[in-house]
Amino acid sequence: MSSTAIGGIPLVSPGVVGWHDLSADRLCSPRIAQCGVAATRRPHDGLRSLHAALASGIRARYVLFDRWFTMPRLIGQIVATTGLAVIGMVKASSNVYYQYQGRRYTLKQLYRVARQGWKHQTAYGSIVVLLPTDSGTIRVRLVFVRDRRPHSKAWLALLATDVSLSDDEVIRIYGKRWAIEPFFKAAKSLLGLPREYQGRSYEGCVPHVTLVCIRYQWLAIEARKEQDIRTVGELFYIQCQELEDIAFAWVWEQIMAAFQATLAEELDLSEEQIDQLFHRFLDRIPEAIRDRVTRFASIGLLKAG
Repeated sequence: MSSTAIGGIPLVSPGVVGWHDLSADRLCSPRIAQCGVAATRRPHDGLRSLHAALASGIRARYVLFDRWFTMPRLIGQIVATTGLAVIGMVKASSNVYYQYQGRRYTLKQLYRVARQGWKHQTAYGSIVVLLPTDSGTIRVRLVFVRDRRPHSKAWLALLATDVSLSDDEVIRIYGKRWAIEPFFKAAKSLLGLPREYQGRSYEGCVPHVTLVCIRYQWLAIEARKEQDIRTVGELFYIQCQELEDIAFAWVWEQIMAAFQATLAEELDLSEEQIDQLFHRFLDRIPEAIRDRVTRFASIGLLKAG
């Protein structure tokens, strides 16, 4: 979940436009039932859009936030009302406190506590703390990532409500949120999001944003078709499986060639004796590997012996 703006009007993704510093009565026609969104705050818009997405049938395990939405109240509401896990970047605010070993800490104080156990070369570390919210206290994992450049003291903090996730998993999953940033960049720089529509009515803003999103979707679909071979149905997966089979067959033949050469040189065995030993060896290997070797031999991908 993220946000950008159109001429001062915040756009909360996915697909929700709202602003809280202007009057909804002045901006919206009474005929538009949805214009009440214009008078709500962005965190409320985000929660409403999340519930709408889940109600439409979208299934998810995690909600990803940028730092503007990763606040205790919204985190507590999402966990309490949806049961989804939250992963988001956290602002180093002096007004938000966490509980650790019976004491209250700000994020900066927790970073100093967490880094005491880090090794010198370690780029990140984590600590499990309690986060007080309006919906109750939640156990969260804070993953601190520091800048690897020499003499840099910069660092970032990621919050995850699923404390069973490892530090690597938290960082990997949060990285998926980056896809929305190129969308905003393209929409604002190339697709006319902030410039084409200059009005200040809700009725005009909604279709304008919708058209910009449709443009982006068309371009994304065409780019996927032209550049990404994964769109060629099952062919991509079939090719990947064939490559795995070829690699396995090549390794198997190299091992068996070395095995047979060793038997012939060291034990002075005949070719018939080597074949008998090979088949006895084949009977002793796991069934899954034996079936694979037999299948490859039947299609001429390798010699079974």
